[in-house]
Parts: sequence; structure tokens; C-alpha cells
Amino acid sequence: MKRALLLLTAVVLAGCSSSSGTPAPATFNLANVTIAYSGYSTSNTYWNILGKAAATEAAAKGVKFVDVTATTNDSGIQLQAVNSELSQKPSALIIGSVDNNVFGTTIATAKAAGIPILAVDTGINDPYISALIQTDNEGAGKLIGQQICTDTGGKGTALVLGGTVGAQSGDARKKGVEETITACGLKDDGQYGNWDSATDVSLSDATIASTPDLSAIFVPHSDGAAAVAKEVSDKGKTATVKVYGFDGSAAELTAILNGTEAASIHQDNVTMGKTIVDDAITILQGGTVPQTVLIPPVLITKANAASFQ
Repeated sequence: MKRALLLLTAVVLAGCSSSSGTPAPATFNLANVTIAYSGYSTSNTYWNILGKAAATEAAAKGVKFVDVTATTNDSGIQLQAVNSELSQKPSALIIGSVDNNVFGTTIATAKAAGIPILAVDTGINDPYISALIQTDNEGAGKLIGQQICTDTGGKGTALVLGGTVGAQSGDARKKGVEETITACGLKDDGQYGNWDSATDVSLSDATIASTPDLSAIFVPHSDGAAAVAKEVSDKGKTATVKVYGFDGSAAELTAILNGTEAASIHQDNVTMGKTIVDDAITILQGGTVPQTVLIPPVLITKANAASFQ
């Protein structure tokens, strides 16, 4: 019910998109449809859930689903896998990008073949992209930023980690947090953890050592946030350095309930996976879908964390 309500209240930012290829024939048969999908990585909890939801929806609709997601978040490996699958001419391609700036040639190839491309979680800046569904990342960053301001009283320094430089979703989260915390008086130490938990922990350790007034750390993804929360707890710093995350995985929920993490953002990755597959099918059938849908974020704190388990 919660996910349904989130989708119903989703913010539709752009007009409608129709099929990027040729119109569907009158005898359109779902059994002949192949949807290729490449997510961020199979080693990431959040993306595993999203990919599973997409695969489940494809099976329910009777279409073939080919998952070419790599085990690691390597943009070169993802690009190679996507291009290899594209040569097999799937009916449609869904990308949850590691680096949203590397798909120029891929998009040109798909366009020439009339194969629609849809983006999930992270936008790809090209007019050929038929649809995007993601969390309102900048709005989510502001929501977390407001919680940081409340918890710290606007005092001290906040380490605000981004993903990789130029990653659309991570940059939006970082921007939302930074604009909000600086407005309430916190000093902003912005860095990039490259969506890597070990790097997030390393940067956090170094900043704790070098910044006596550090009062908050924001990590833009779930695995990294859980790792940093544990590290801060192990150092005995939980009372003075509050950790904030994104995605609200099971590990984060446990950390929030036990007090080692302050707050996170719920992303409805199940709805994202399901809806992007439905959108691909609609486009292939010659229908229209919203070009961009932003799902409103939900703040997770100790007060409501149990409801997300």
C-alpha cells in the first residue's frame, strides 16, 4: 500500500513519450518481446531489489527479460555489456547507469535500430531516452539536510559525500544536502566517495581525524552509509558525529533502530523496477508514458524505521 501511494503521488515533470521505434503492429505479441536490462551492479543491495522487481514484472507480463548487470560498478564493463546485448537487437533497453555520460554511441546505435532506451534511478541526458523513473533526489537531499540541521542545531562541519563526479542522482542528492545545511549555518565539507563503501569509510576516518567540530556525515548510498555508521560507532563517536544515509536498506534500518545511524531516505526501488518494465511494454505497444517521473522521498528516522522492515 505504501508503495502504491508513493507512486500515485509521484511528481510527473515532463510530457509524454511514445515509442522511439516503429509503431507496434496490430498483432503485437508480448511473447516476442525481449527487454534487456543493465543495473548498477549485482553486489549492491538496493540494485538487487530493483532488478528483481523488474524481472518479476517482466515474467508476470510474459516478456523475456535479459539481465546483463555486472557484478561490480564499473562503467566500462557496463558499457561493454550493454553494447553486446544491443547487438542482439532486444525490443527495448533499460539502463540504471554507473556513469550516465558514456552512452552516446550506444544511444546512436539504438536509435538507428529503432530500439527504445529507458532510464531507471539515474537520468541519462539525451532526448532519445524514452522514459525515466527515479526518486526526487534533490528533494531527498533537502529532506536529509533539514534533519541534519535539526539534529546538529546548525553547528559544526558536515562531511557531505557524493557518488562519482557527474553522476546525476548522486550530484542531485549532494546538492540538496549542501544547499540546506549551509543555509542553517553548518560548514560544508563536500567530497566524493565514488559509490564505494571502503572509500566512504576512508574519507570519513580522515575527516574525523582532521575536523574537530565534525558533527554529521552524509553518505549517498545505503551500503556506504551502513559501513560508515559502523565505523563511527566503533570509534565511539556516535554521540558527536551523526551519520545519514540513502536507500534505507535492511542494514541501515537496523543501524537507525539501534542508534548508530540518524536517518536515511526510503527509495521505492520495487515500484521503480516494476514501472520501468511496464513503461517499456507500453512504448513498444505504441502507447505513451510520462517522460520523467520523480517519486517523492520519505525520511526514515528511529520513529518510523520499524515500519519499513
